[in-house]
Amino acid sequence: IFRVSVGVFIILFIIVAVYGTRIISAGTLAQKAYASNVPFEQVVFWEKATKKNPWNDIYKVKRSQSNVQKMIQGSSIAEQKEVIEEATKTLFKISTSSNDSTVHWISADIYTSLESFAEGSTALARESYLKAISLWPKNLALPIELAQFYRDHVDTLISKDVSAVALRVEAQEKLRNALTFEPEYLPARLELALILEEEIGTVAAITELEPWE
Repeated sequence: IFRVSVGVFIILFIIVAVYGTRIISAGTLAQKAYASNVPFEQVVFWEKATKKNPWNDIYKVKRSQSNVQKMIQGSSIAEQKEVIEEATKTLFKISTSSNDSTVHWISADIYTSLESFAEGSTALARESYLKAISLWPKNLALPIELAQFYRDHVDTLISKDVSAVALRVEAQEKLRNALTFEPEYLPARLELALILEEEIGTVAAITELEPWE
């Protein structure tokens, strides 16, 4: 029994050591990817990091993001098809399995970048933003980005089920909720005022900002 226990312990130790080394190596590659401003280099680093640590969802979406950025800079139709299929497959799987807000935040950015290449991408970006906010309600940057996203992409987001008014109301709701955690956060307060100006008028925007001047 003692020999069996020792043997099991040694095997477990080896497994932990191997996986620990892979995770550390993946982290080093991820740092190199973050440090690079060249999409081609980023793709290579994120590919290697993902292979070293396939359990890290951030590595997966960052790989897709760098691939999309590389594609946008110039690619053939065949390459575009391959990148879009890989990205949408990765994002679809992660959308249902990940509880990491940052993963969904990055996913939203990728879907937004795909607007000109794949129909319905902005609707999926919206879903990703809302999922990210639901997982990280205290993040004040997310609702600001959501409001700006709605403003910039309202034409492609409107459908028979979603109106421009509904989008503005939703953006207001997310901003007000975030401001309950930090009422004096001016960027969110200004974004809210912009929405109120669009929806109601200048007086409403001024009224919103006056207590915080």
